[in-house]
Amino acid sequence: MKTALIYAVFGLLWIRFSDLFLDYTINDARVMTTVQTYKGWFFILVTSGLLFLLVRRNLQAQRNSERSLRASNLRLEGMFRVAGSVAFILSRQRAGLHFIEAFSPGAVRMFGLEFSDAGRPVAGLPLPAGLFSIYEGAEGVGGMNELIFRDRAGQDKVVLVRTLVLDPEDDGTEVMLSVALDITERKRMAQRLEAATGMINGILDAVPSIVICLDDAMRVMHWNAAAQLCTGLELARVKGRVLNKAFPLLGGRWKEICGAVAARSSLTLQIRSVRRICVLEEEVTVGREGDAAKVYEVQVFPLPLAEGGAVVRLDDITERMKVQEVLVQTEKIMSVGGLAAGMAHEINNPLGAILQGIQNVRRRLSADLPANLEAAGAVQCDLAALDRYMRHRGIDRMLDGMGEAGKRAAEIVTNMLEFARSADLSHSGVFINQIVDKALSLIDNDYSLDKRYDFRKIRVVREYEDNLPMISCSRIGIEQVLVNLLRNAAQAMYAYEGPAAWVPEIRVRSYESDGCVCIEVQDNGPGMTEAQSRRVFEPFYTTKPSGEGTGLGLSVSHFIITSGHNGSFSVESAPGKGATFRICLPVRAG
Repeated sequence: MKTALIYAVFGLLWIRFSDLFLDYTINDARVMTTVQTYKGWFFILVTSGLLFLLVRRNLQAQRNSERSLRASNLRLEGMFRVAGSVAFILSRQRAGLHFIEAFSPGAVRMFGLEFSDAGRPVAGLPLPAGLFSIYEGAEGVGGMNELIFRDRAGQDKVVLVRTLVLDPEDDGTEVMLSVALDITERKRMAQRLEAATGMINGILDAVPSIVICLDDAMRVMHWNAAAQLCTGLELARVKGRVLNKAFPLLGGRWKEICGAVAARSSLTLQIRSVRRICVLEEEVTVGREGDAAKVYEVQVFPLPLAEGGAVVRLDDITERMKVQEVLVQTEKIMSVGGLAAGMAHEINNPLGAILQGIQNVRRRLSADLPANLEAAGAVQCDLAALDRYMRHRGIDRMLDGMGEAGKRAAEIVTNMLEFARSADLSHSGVFINQIVDKALSLIDNDYSLDKRYDFRKIRVVREYEDNLPMISCSRIGIEQVLVNLLRNAAQAMYAYEGPAAWVPEIRVRSYESDGCVCIEVQDNGPGMTEAQSRRVFEPFYTTKPSGEGTGLGLSVSHFIITSGHNGSFSVESAPGKGATFRICLPVRAG
């Protein structure tokens, strides 16, 4: 076009200026005609030459374009041939018909096409129907779409399809280039990996221990449900944080933990928390109020991986430590109990001598025995006068008091010996009021110099129902339960500062109800909250200050009543209104 325009301008200029030049230089008409003739032929020759050059140039350009197009087609066909993935060139005409122009060997393998199918309509070809729904809405460079179909072997396949829609041709035909990648195995591996990850996370969540997984920079990668429950933080909030920031409880032993991980050696240590494990709130570590102190066993296991990392496991061993302390305390109590039983047995001997001596003194002073009269006459002593003197001075009352005190001491020693014997839970027929009286008699002399309480300073009110039926139970076991309840009540009331004119009091009731004989031990001490009442029968739970109770008394008592006697054991209490423990034992053994 540019060349033709230049030639047209040149021709106009040639004709115009050549005519002006000839008119100016030639005056002869004949000569003018001849020159004009030669000028026309010259113009024709020049035009022919230019046309020849233009045609030749266009033909050369066309041949170059054809060669380039053939080379491009060969390269495209080669790429299709060597491509491992699925590739298509499809055309869509105005009538809505789709034709497959070319495809790669991957399409042959996946869909069962043949290379002779190139140029045929896709309607009769074994292509998945979902493929065309992707093409229908494709414009320009389409996004990535997943296509699921079933191949000739009946296997489910997943391919990732991306489409490029070219500009429509002059006849309205649209050409689409599409690449599909078979990601079936990748999907399966991802599903298996997801399932394995879910199973591992499920196992970690099922573990009652706190488990924290760390990367090589000691940042949290994962922690289980126990860690979330303990801290109140979901994994998303702490993931990527350094462990001592996400879990401040470990901050005090942070250097040891980092050293063990760096040295690729395991580590076991114990950490005692003043309160519950701290939690993160807006980048600030705080503790939760009202949380009891706990003891944790921390184990650090470096991962045998090139990129490093570690697993930290925390176990709450508070109860285990309490059990160990209880076992030590139990051994001490057993030793002291054995010593006390031995001492009580030895005390019986001098008590027997004292009681026997008092009895002999009274017999030797009696005027009814001939031997006494004979011995008194030998020393000139009037037994009648001596008897009046003793009565006048109250010596006889003193002897009676000494005898009663000795008997009482002997009874206390007997009760201690019986209580110190191994707990025989064999059942026998007993009257419950007798067991209650025996327990009160045993506890009546209970006092503690260390804890500064004395049962003798507590008013005890007995409210027994008469004619209660005999029940089958373990006398020693029920005594143990009642002694424990009475001692707990006494200890609770000692530390309680009641209202004005308050007097510590324990009421013990017995009555029959619904086929059971019931015992109630009620005190007017400080009482308990609802939360404390719910946990009072749990092992190792105690409302006493640290070091003053093991938390096993009521749990053992609950076991004796419920498991050993098929009975019930309950408590009713409120702050400031005392506590009432109720024991119900079936009249007939269940």
